[in-house]
Amino acid sequence: MLLQRAKQNTARTASVPAPIGGWNARDSLANMSPTDAVQMVNFFPTPTDVTMRKGWTQVSLLTTSTGVKTISSITYAYTGSSYVATVTTSSAHGLSTGEQIYLSGCTPAIYNGIYAITYVSTTKFSYVLASDPTTDATVIGTYKIGLTTPIHSLLNYTDQTDPNGYKLFAFAGTNIWEAKENPAAIVFSGITSDKVQSVNMTNTAGHFLVACNGVDPTMVYDGTEWFYIATTTTAQTINTITHVGAVATLTTASPHGLVTGNRVTISGATSSEYNGTYVITVTGASTFTYTMASTPATNATVVGSYTVLGITGADSSTFINVNLFKNRLYFTQKDTLDCWYLDPEALAGAASPLYFGSIASVVAIE
Repeated sequence: MLLQRAKQNTARTASVPAPIGGWNARDSLANMSPTDAVQMVNFFPTPTDVTMRKGWTQVSLLTTSTGVKTISSITYAYTGSSYVATVTTSSAHGLSTGEQIYLSGCTPAIYNGIYAITYVSTTKFSYVLASDPTTDATVIGTYKIGLTTPIHSLLNYTDQTDPNGYKLFAFAGTNIWEAKENPAAIVFSGITSDKVQSVNMTNTAGHFLVACNGVDPTMVYDGTEWFYIATTTTAQTINTITHVGAVATLTTASPHGLVTGNRVTISGATSSEYNGTYVITVTGASTFTYTMASTPATNATVVGSYTVLGITGADSSTFINVNLFKNRLYFTQKDTLDCWYLDPEALAGAASPLYFGSIASVVAIE
């Protein structure tokens, strides 16, 4: 009987090009370039090679003043390997090791910043300083407590006419935060869902960030403030405009159909302080308030009129997705195969439908 030795495995070397084309989530494998990547996690393509992500830096912190105590003193000590600041509060601080705080207003300034603290006692906590402060705090500032509310949406606003005009918005819980600055600041409150879809849009009126979540009315940021698109474009007759300080109360002859967060433009009122564009707070079916830039001397002697930015034809609170094509906004309606679109460059107005349900039915039958 002849025995044949089993064939041994052999290895061959091959050169695979670096994926300098980047991540390709569009094309099939058959149509991809050899320099495209099916997945690219923690790597960044350059024109010549691929570099590894170099870690991360915390640039902003969501904070709250709830539970903050008065600081009695801030001292420091050198432990042999680092400089450690110890904060003493006037009453029990309620913090635990690992929680983050934001300190500000302290002198020397090295005491200020974001720090993870270590629990020392009910009225003391400590944190590690970046360098030697040379002295205990001579001016004692204040602190805010870092929140653990998860951020479910992070939106970038980019003004193409201003390279430094970008902003970063974090949607967490019921609030929208401006997260470019540190700490982050709440710029809009009362949203129902923090999971949103968005698109940037530029028209002759300016640059806008448009967002929707399928629950709240469509939201818009205009470079200055956030507001809700109304469900009506019809303005009611104004009966009166009164004021307490800089807060004006406008009363309409019929129910206005607006909600808190809508934006209106008042014109033709006397005195002129009442005129302008404002994000409103609804106080009743026929009343809403807004804050003026300055305080008028009297209630409005001429009430003028107002206009409102709204979408009609569909309830924008049912829009779950937004897209932009040829500078026209397209919205997908939640739990349907319906799409609604506006006129080119329009943020509001009459929405027209595109019904895809019949197309889907035909495909299913075939």
